[in-house]
Amino acid sequence: MTHEAPDPRFRGVLLVGGRSRRMGTDKLRLVLPDGALLVERAADALRTRCGGGLALVAPADVEPPPLDGFERLHDVAPGEGPLAGLLAALEDESPAPWLLVLAGDQPAVDPGFLRAFQRAALEAPDRVLLPLRGRSRVEPLPMAVPKALAPVVRDRYEAGERALRRALPSALRRTFAVAAAHGRPWHDLDTPDEWRAWTGGRPVAP
Repeated sequence: MTHEAPDPRFRGVLLVGGRSRRMGTDKLRLVLPDGALLVERAADALRTRCGGGLALVAPADVEPPPLDGFERLHDVAPGEGPLAGLLAALEDESPAPWLLVLAGDQPAVDPGFLRAFQRAALEAPDRVLLPLRGRSRVEPLPMAVPKALAPVVRDRYEAGERALRRALPSALRRTFAVAAAHGRPWHDLDTPDEWRAWTGGRPVAP
């Protein structure tokens, strides 16, 4: 079977700035049944699809698990949520024209979905692409965003916006209907109950 090479037009960005308050422990260091850390699932997916570099973004006072090949970036401001991390990646001096953005606690993302998502994003190089869940629910991540939109995101951020899904005005957003074969790529793990359901009852322990 032939595998596509990672696309050099996309830089993979992993947002890992959450405090894991609802989980009660550092969820990115939780160990999956196969022995991998939770954060490694999304990291591996980005490695397979992004040839334009990889970045791990968190506040300066957060020390995420080290990931091979990922450059460490700091949020543009502490305590301002994931949009501050996205903005840091958009304004970083990376030559790749696109960012493909995931959260560190999204274990359901697979390379096949990301490949289809990238292809759809490239159809409209001036707009961000977000997944559509069902008929009407737009999820904030995964996200494909052109770096050229950095000034727009900066303006929204300085105007007080903090929600990822509203980081750009509606005229600059598109949605991607997720096929059933791709499962739930937006799925994240925030609580002990979600962790146990995903892992088949594995206890919450780093």
